[in-house]
Amino acid sequence: ADIFQTHPYLAAVNCEDGVRRYGVEPCDVGSYVDAFEIVGRRTDKVAGIIPTCFAYRWYSTRNDYPTLEEYLCTSWAGIVRGVKAVMPYAAHDMGDRAQLWEGTRYLHESIRALEPHLLYGRRTTLTKSKTVETTLYELDGERVVIALNFTKDIQRAMFPGVRGCFKEFRGSRTLDVDKGIQLKPFEVFIATTAPCDSGLESYATMSARVVALEKERQSHDSQILERHDAVRFVSNMNGPWGKYYKLIDGCREMWAAASANKANPFV
Repeated sequence: ADIFQTHPYLAAVNCEDGVRRYGVEPCDVGSYVDAFEIVGRRTDKVAGIIPTCFAYRWYSTRNDYPTLEEYLCTSWAGIVRGVKAVMPYAAHDMGDRAQLWEGTRYLHESIRALEPHLLYGRRTTLTKSKTVETTLYELDGERVVIALNFTKDIQRAMFPGVRGCFKEFRGSRTLDVDKGIQLKPFEVFIATTAPCDSGLESYATMSARVVALEKERQSHDSQILERHDAVRFVSNMNGPWGKYYKLIDGCREMWAAASANKANPFV
């Protein structure tokens, strides 16, 4: 094979004890890429990552979609390990959550803008732990740094050995390489020595739109909106992968059930 794709799905679940847990921890995503042992060794082989662009809700409505921050963090967790192919996987209805629709657009716009560095730059892992990872790319005298916070807590990322003036990619902050940068939970921080984001929407603008769209989804006038534990569906229609929950999750343009050769379909 020439292209090796891995898909360490986040598989987020909101457990009954109130804790949000994952099938694959964000800090472990990169190890799935490392396992191929081809990054940086074979120029004719490509490693790729398949980010989690869905939720396992056909098993249980406690299984949840990645948040915008989780989605971008786990995507970049694979990228900073040297992948050169990114293919988000929407097992169902990619447009049913704003953070995945907008997040996918944002992710690929960012990859396209940084593509020369990601494909041809010299990549150096600066720090790597279960909490934070920082990476440096160097190409033709220009540099890009990427910092990832794998946790639900605020963390500080450091960039040992890096010098120069860096401005945040698709943001307004300036990086002090000696002091590092404070990262919000699951934050992806990217900074460059030369502007790479001309004409691109800022992260702040995109994330504000996600918040507004999600608020709209959750504000429909319905007494059973997202009351998944209190509603039982009875139907003679086909609900692919048990997706009757789609009838009450606030999404109005997604496929929940279909009538296939039923004379009197009902829900």
